[in-house]
Amino acid sequence: MAKIAHLASLVESDERFELWGVPTSGVLVWRPRREPAAEVRARLCGAWVSLTIIDGETWFRSVGANPQADPALVFRSVVDALADL
Repeated sequence: MAKIAHLASLVESDERFELWGVPTSGVLVWRPRREPAAEVRARLCGAWVSLTIIDGETWFRSVGANPQADPALVFRSVVDALADL
């Protein structure tokens, strides 16, 4: 949960992103506000982000139980991918 809480705080602190809801488990659902999540995800290299569809909309899905998960690295990778669009 600590990894998810850290990633959630990074997402909430940046107006370019939004959370689907406050995490209550080891999964965080989030996305960029202005760019399609699938396009951003396609530009990531090995980042700890998968895609999920909720109510017909695409969101990132990050799982804290992943032993390779590093919230700061994931967030920086997504921010960098946004800069490339």
